[in-house]
Amino acid sequence: MSRRSQARAEARRAAQSARRQRRRPDRMLVSAIMLFFFTAFLLVSFNGELEWEGFALAVIVPVLIRLSTMWVPRFFPADKLLLAIANFLCALGVLILYTTDRGAGTSRGIQQAIYYGAGIIAMLACIFVVRYVRRWGFLIKVVMLGAAALLALPLAIGTEQNGATNWINIGGTSVQPSELVKLALLLILSWYMSRRRFLPWFAFTVFSLLVLMLQQDLGTALIYYATTLFLFYASTGNLPLTGLGLVGAGGAAVLGYAMFAHVKKRVAIWRNPWIYYETSGYQIVQMLMAIASGGLFGVGLGLGAPRVIPVYFTDCIFAVICEQFGVIFGALVALGKGIAGMSGIGAGIYAFLNRLLIPTGLHHALNNVFWFDTIGLGDLSHFWAGETSADVGWSLGMYMSGFFPCMMFGIAGAALAMVKTAKNKKAAIGLVLSAAICAFVCGVTEPFEFGFMFLCFPLYVVYSALYGIFTVITYYSGFRAGFCFSAGATDLVFSASLPAAAKTWMIIPLGIAAFVVFYLVFYFAITKFDLKTPGREDEDAEEAEKKITLANNNYTEVASGVLKAIGGKANVSSVDYCATRLRFTIKDYTQVDEKAVKAAGAAGVIRPDKTTCQVIIGTKVQFVYDELKKML
Repeated sequence: MSRRSQARAEARRAAQSARRQRRRPDRMLVSAIMLFFFTAFLLVSFNGELEWEGFALAVIVPVLIRLSTMWVPRFFPADKLLLAIANFLCALGVLILYTTDRGAGTSRGIQQAIYYGAGIIAMLACIFVVRYVRRWGFLIKVVMLGAAALLALPLAIGTEQNGATNWINIGGTSVQPSELVKLALLLILSWYMSRRRFLPWFAFTVFSLLVLMLQQDLGTALIYYATTLFLFYASTGNLPLTGLGLVGAGGAAVLGYAMFAHVKKRVAIWRNPWIYYETSGYQIVQMLMAIASGGLFGVGLGLGAPRVIPVYFTDCIFAVICEQFGVIFGALVALGKGIAGMSGIGAGIYAFLNRLLIPTGLHHALNNVFWFDTIGLGDLSHFWAGETSADVGWSLGMYMSGFFPCMMFGIAGAALAMVKTAKNKKAAIGLVLSAAICAFVCGVTEPFEFGFMFLCFPLYVVYSALYGIFTVITYYSGFRAGFCFSAGATDLVFSASLPAAAKTWMIIPLGIAAFVVFYLVFYFAITKFDLKTPGREDEDAEEAEKKITLANNNYTEVASGVLKAIGGKANVSSVDYCATRLRFTIKDYTQVDEKAVKAAGAAGVIRPDKTTCQVIIGTKVQFVYDELKKML
């Protein structure tokens, strides 16, 4: 083939690659997000006459989304899907706050847009700092001292809000130092744990927890503790100590509940806000009413009465979103009425749908039908009010009891099956074991369910069906228990003394049966159909490249050979590197000799377009890069 024909072939391949780039799913997703916010801001900015602030946001917000989602990854390795989700949530906050500003005389939407832009700048600054700062030893010590002083500052000049002294006022602006110190905590833990230096990170964590306890900020203390515990397990893989830490967290939570009156008050409000609807429970009640008022498709963007909710612009913005955009509620209410007349079979159908709807979040709407008094049922509210089946028209507790054997024991059996069938058992244990413990103790199942529902949705459907089956079995066995949070051991113990509870001892045989059935079904399904559960995922390209070893350990020789193979110094505009690759910006792509690149010791070449060339080196890429920079 002549050189001219080869050039034409290369040009055709480049054009095809460009067309594929334009059709990439990430570009389509970002374009859809940009279009959504452009039209949304444009619609709300027309209120008889054009509101120029809204029109400006219709232009600025999509531009910010484009820059931070598609432009930044051109220069730095980044997960575009994660960036798209994060930007969508940030932009949604701007949109909701702007719609609630109208008629209120506030400018929170504009402020949030400014914060959004500042956040993007801060993200870029952090990328540059992490990428180009090479000597972190001294800087980490400065960060540690500064973070400790900042965290302790509210003890001296702080103000109390909702029982916790964790805010300081600076020029009329309230600041919560513990939120800023979270970033410092991650840096400190990552630095010292990666170097196996126990004492510095342990001392800083203990100091932080003691300060937060003195401030009575138990929620933030729990976040600090959980972050430390998870990073400890990630760096050491020490499961016994991590488990001991989880037990300690439970004990600390109980101790905090016993010591601090405002924590007891919050728990009481959380359990039943309707008792305090005129006072301390007013906020939660208004949130629930706003969510319910959204109807099938919501009341409309910018409509409703969000300002009735206290602090609607921060903690309660989710309720505002639900009121304006709505949930698919009417159809689920009709479905609930039909299920309610089917006795135990209906309870099983409800349990199946409850699990099946979790990926969409619509199970909350369905729960309102059966657990609360939306259509005259209220299984949960009547159970905890001390009533019995004689006081209502159904077997009280029937829509809650079936969850206990599944969450406490069934998930443990499914988790064991996943570990048994995993190729990477350490990864599987790290994910599903802690999730199974959470499910058993407090009925929190999302860590387990979200660990495999998107990897293998057919198995999740089977998992949901098992809930339905065991709910039917539980109904006819006579076992009755209730929960105010979820179907874990904690709620089982507290509900056992209520009048509607019955045959609670049967949790043992039902639990054993659930454990065995879940284990056998999951084990059979995973092995028979080769399902991709945690620890069985196909190895992705990045992980495969990390296992590549250089054919030549003389980094200078490899760098010299690679540089010569891509056309020499004169053909290189710039060079950078990522986890496993050298990334060149080149002038003439026809000068790149792939065979010569491999002969130099590299694993291969990737050409995204005519001006870039990526040489796969492996995890020792930095050493080759350092030698290459000396030659340029």
